[in-house]
Amino acid sequence: MDDNNKNNLFTGGVNPGGLTSSIEIKILICYILSNINTPLTGEEIASILQTDGIANYFETVDAVEDLAKHGQITEISAEPPSFSVSDSGKEILLTLGNTVPHSAKEKALTSASKLLLKTKKLSENDAIITKANDGYIVECIVKDVGSDLLNLKLFSGTNEQAQKVKKKFLEDPTTIYRTILELLG
Repeated sequence: MDDNNKNNLFTGGVNPGGLTSSIEIKILICYILSNINTPLTGEEIASILQTDGIANYFETVDAVEDLAKHGQITEISAEPPSFSVSDSGKEILLTLGNTVPHSAKEKALTSASKLLLKTKKLSENDAIITKANDGYIVECIVKDVGSDLLNLKLFSGTNEQAQKVKKKFLEDPTTIYRTILELLG
């Protein structure tokens, strides 16, 4: 893990207390991947570290590339590339893990958990917007193992309104499903 550019880091979007060392960013990436036990894409890692201003987006992307290049993280799938921590990355984490502030680790794991929950929700639920002659149809779906638990089609006069319906549904499909059951049951 080379840190030659330590003083040339981009710090835009980094909150006070955020990481300003490329080594710290790399260690935190290994920490996240080691603790969540789920491969993440470079974009997901960058999103996690940007959420609370933990690290700069560009520095995070560079750190992911450097970690992959040096074997500290391993590419698991190609499209899009997702990564897990390698044995080499785990060794670095054991040796240098305490150099990253505990608060940054906690924030990163909280952000990672939220991202994984959002990803899970999106895989279990869907909202599809289809153009109709006089507006838009929003099809809201709560998926299950066999049949869908809910498949509801709503008319919307404008695309903007359809997008809002889709967004609201995907934010909390469980509450919408429960409310419908309660009203109809």
